[in-house]
Amino acid sequence: MAIISGSPTSGNDRIYADDANDIIDALAGNDSVGGGGGNDLIYGSEGDDKLDGGNGNDTLDGGLGNDTLSGGAGNDLLRGGSGIDLLDVDTAGNYTLTNTQGIGEGIDTLDSIERVFIDIRDDGNNFIDASAFTVGKVVLDAGGGGNDTLLGGAGDDELNGWYGNDRLVGNAGNDNLSGGRDNDLLDGGAGNDTFFAYSVLSGGANDLDTLTGGTGKDFFYIGTQYGTGYSGSGSATITDFSLAESDKIILTGSASFYNFKLENFGGSSSLDTSIYSSQNDLIAVALDVNVIGNNNAFIFAQANPGGLG
Repeated sequence: MAIISGSPTSGNDRIYADDANDIIDALAGNDSVGGGGGNDLIYGSEGDDKLDGGNGNDTLDGGLGNDTLSGGAGNDLLRGGSGIDLLDVDTAGNYTLTNTQGIGEGIDTLDSIERVFIDIRDDGNNFIDASAFTVGKVVLDAGGGGNDTLLGGAGDDELNGWYGNDRLVGNAGNDNLSGGRDNDLLDGGAGNDTFFAYSVLSGGANDLDTLTGGTGKDFFYIGTQYGTGYSGSGSATITDFSLAESDKIILTGSASFYNFKLENFGGSSSLDTSIYSSQNDLIAVALDVNVIGNNNAFIFAQANPGGLG
């Protein structure tokens, strides 16, 4: 057993333990601690600390400050302490998050965790469920190429699908949803949500995305910072655009860059607003609503290297 402790210090320390069962007290300062391979007990004490348990069944206690805790493999106890503390999860496969547990490659017990970042590092079809997390923000990042399902919690969450035919559900809160490439289903749920259905940098060539805002004032970005977001046979379908809820469609350029038509795509008795590029490529459809010429429905933003706006 290694015991690392001492008098309180204001230094910003880096401590890396071996594969023994270690007890580490990082004391004051903004410290970075790696537990190694044993069953470790790590105290962050004062400061904004980064604690990583590594392998083994570890106990991490952030103490004072805004800390970042990562349990690693094993069944860990992660206690944030005071401050706004972040649980950092790097996982392959499915993961379920509640206010008190994180269930993935192990079963972790959570206490005083206010923010969560979950990074999915494989190409499988993963199911990440944070719908029962109600105490703060979650960021769900499906960096692989599988067809993933990401369910946000009650906070103002960020969900990123990247590659694959993904399903993203924000649930409650003011969420940001980005489908990335391929054919995605995005549902904001309650709250004022923002949708980036395409890849922000490369656009949505041949991508067919379905966007459902849910209740609240929602923003649907159809243009990228470099121009039109969809090209080829790609387009977005907005299922529930609502002027009554002050929803907005954001397009790059000005209204003269686009052709707006009333057509029937959804098959109902109501006509839909279809939006075509100047090359007459369909880029978006707002079902069952006529918003042609309605200045309250659209925001036109100039393309620039720094983004839309």
